[in-house]
Amino acid sequence: MHNLAPPIGSFSTREEINSDCLPHGTPIDQRDSGKSMIRRYGKPQPSFIVASVDLRPCLSIARSKLALILYARELQQHFVRAGSPALVLALHPGAVKTASCLDTLRRTLGPVFGTLFSAVVALFGKSPASGAKLALWAASAPGLNEREELRGAYVVCGSDGGGRVGKLGSADAEDAALAKALWKVSDDIAHTVSAKPLHPAVVEGSTEEDRSDKGEETDETDEADGQR
Repeated sequence: MHNLAPPIGSFSTREEINSDCLPHGTPIDQRDSGKSMIRRYGKPQPSFIVASVDLRPCLSIARSKLALILYARELQQHFVRAGSPALVLALHPGAVKTASCLDTLRRTLGPVFGTLFSAVVALFGKSPASGAKLALWAASAPGLNEREELRGAYVVCGSDGGGRVGKLGSADAEDAALAKALWKVSDDIAHTVSAKPLHPAVVEGSTEEDRSDKGEETDETDEADGQR
């Protein structure tokens, strides 16, 4: 789905990352993403479909998939430079009929076409359990970190039940400068969040078990002492 990400933006600021991809109401053939959709699906959609479609949820999801591919590659480069054998993969298990996927289709394509397409995905898509197999393979298959071609790779389901390197669907997904920009803004955001003081409940332990481990008396202990 990353190939449907609008070829706009640079992952340069937090505001830009969280902004709407495209304004609502813009005709599909005038959207920056329209060209990639036409390439994939063959022709522009009829105007009566366009009028009922708000592609923003799908475009945002597509952009997040692109970000995962770019971040995985850049994180892998950091591991390599650090001499770590860790392996980073961006996984694409295929069309999985999760509740969120079906809900996004309904909200994006409207009550008529959304219902139709979600029914098709529900009928032919993978179950969540089947879709999880690729992640299980990536986490548990022996010797993967010894395979050079998998370092920072975009991986799809293979015919043998495991994974294989997939073909990237857009030039942005192979853009090293875009990956570095995303890494930098992610690092800046992480430092901004980590610099904020923690909530007292986090510092002290948010559960009675945490406080008990630190030798602090809980309300239940006080109540029991009072009864004795």
